[in-house]
Amino acid sequence: MPLSEPEFECEPVRARAMECRGFRRADGLRDIEGRLTEPFLDGFGGEAKPGEPLHDMWLRLAVDGNFVMRAVEAVTDAGPYALRSAMLPSFRKLEGICLGWNRRVRERLGGALGCTHPVDLPIAAVAFQALR
Repeated sequence: MPLSEPEFECEPVRARAMECRGFRRADGLRDIEGRLTEPFLDGFGGEAKPGEPLHDMWLRLAVDGNFVMRAVEAVTDAGPYALRSAMLPSFRKLEGICLGWNRRVRERLGGALGCTHPVDLPIAAVAFQALR
């Protein structure tokens, strides 16, 4: 059942889409892939321009049966700042820890060389279902 019509006229100013998928690998691990997209809709101050995506980010985790992240790859096809692509190698710091977007993940990805957008993806829930 869709929502009712808004009471007042509305203008869209922000949209974000997240998609996650799980895959069974031939070596017994599971690949969990996530993508976050966000179109440019209003006057954001970064380098993105109207008609270009504000964000288009990908994340792939190879997860074992104990939910340990064995390999992590992150890619940004579009981001509001040129520095964004330099932040993504920081995601390899997640290799070897148990999957869960928790304090340890944020500790490893925080600060100037981190990026929280891919952390927003519901990767852990998809991994749980893919490993069942």
